[in-house]
Amino acid sequence: MIIGFYGRRGKGKTLSATRLIKAYKEEGYKVFTNTPFKFEHEIITKQMLIDYYNTDTNFDKAIFFLDEAHMFLDSRRGTSGLSLIITYFV
Repeated sequence: MIIGFYGRRGKGKTLSATRLIKAYKEEGYKVFTNTPFKFEHEIITKQMLIDYYNTDTNFDKAIFFLDEAHMFLDSRRGTSGLSLIITYFV
């Protein structure tokens, strides 16, 4: 499942996503994000994604949250290493 939040700056997209992610966290999901939260999570890095991809890790109960996703998925850099790795998880 992929959920997107779209809107103008300052309209509560990150806040809404955080509330949803926190609810999943309380249900036992592991959280991976590029944004700091005040609950347990793991920061997404390029090396972390490569390591997980190479080990066939099971993500049945995991949430990946990319705040400001356009920074990671910039179409002008579509062949960059990080952009290509992220597409494996989408």
